[in-house]
Amino acid sequence: MNSTSEQQPAPHTWWPVAGGGLGRLNRWLGTETVAGRLVALLPVRGTLKSPPVTGPDGSLYVADAGGWVRAFDADNALRWESWVKGGVIAAPALDSSAERLFLGTLEGEVIAFSTASGKPLWRRALPTASDPRILSDLLWLPRQSSGSIWVSSWGGRFLELDATDGQPRSSWDAGIFPQSAAAATEAGEVFFLRAVEARGVELVRVARGDETILLRTPPGRRGARRTWVTAGPVVDEAHQRIWVVMNCDRNARLAAVALKEGRLLWETDLPACVGAALTVNEEGTLYLADLAGRVATLDLEGRLQWRTDTGCEYLLSAPVLDGAGNAWLGDPWGRLLQINRQGQCRVVASWERSIKAPAGFRRSGQLCVPITRGGVALLR
Repeated sequence: MNSTSEQQPAPHTWWPVAGGGLGRLNRWLGTETVAGRLVALLPVRGTLKSPPVTGPDGSLYVADAGGWVRAFDADNALRWESWVKGGVIAAPALDSSAERLFLGTLEGEVIAFSTASGKPLWRRALPTASDPRILSDLLWLPRQSSGSIWVSSWGGRFLELDATDGQPRSSWDAGIFPQSAAAATEAGEVFFLRAVEARGVELVRVARGDETILLRTPPGRRGARRTWVTAGPVVDEAHQRIWVVMNCDRNARLAAVALKEGRLLWETDLPACVGAALTVNEEGTLYLADLAGRVATLDLEGRLQWRTDTGCEYLLSAPVLDGAGNAWLGDPWGRLLQINRQGQCRVVASWERSIKAPAGFRRSGQLCVPITRGGVALLR
């Protein structure tokens, strides 16, 4: 594997950047190829529906739906554990120094933990007039003086919280039942999706406190309230694009939007809705796992390269890419799939429980697969 100086990550991202980076690219920054050999299974106490979060020192943080938060060191020893009321489904976030872990609970609280001790530093209940659950993955934004956390609750507001004490800085309408995560540029522009009654699904940009609607898809026959908005936008600064998929009834639209101008570059129809986040490789190729159990890739201009049927009825976890460009994802049947650059799919491992969250990578290149009732499987 290349040294840190040879594979230096961007200044405000930590090493793995599989699902948890600012742009949400779901791409590993290292050069390791995962062979698929199981080396360990780290235990959890409750049902695991959120992805593991990895730190630059090899630490692994796992939060489950039973409310247990566990920190493992680089040697897989349990360093600390804590319990939070309500449990966790949304992906936690680490700050740039990896000294604080932020998570959102099903009780509607955002809690900051010390990664050294596991002690809560602060907690903040999100204001809501309805369901308080936090289902959207948290976003750490480092460009402010003290950093901030972006999060939405099912109650319909996106909030920016000061990372020091959890005080709200600003908030925006997140639409109906928000589940999709926000993404951001290194300069601090934030992008998110929302479903709005009678208007449909909107792609929103927030820059310097101002909100702009960049793209809107009208509601389908079932209306915006029945539209599943789960796969958030992806910010691809290398290719100066925002990638976004907008579900409508049983189908979807994939769109490319110019990052700087905010104008639509192209859009294309997809044969099924998409529930998992998009994945983008270094060449700008998009990987989509849909609700018909298929994985497809499209090029920078939206042209289909290949589409592979995994044999599963639907897919909920996003593909993540290793250093060789292989896509890895789990399915609801409990299978771990590897799909190479040509679209050839093989089952690498299987468990009796399902896989509903995307995998992550340690700095060493180890693949960390969350199994709902089995723990975190570690593969090399």
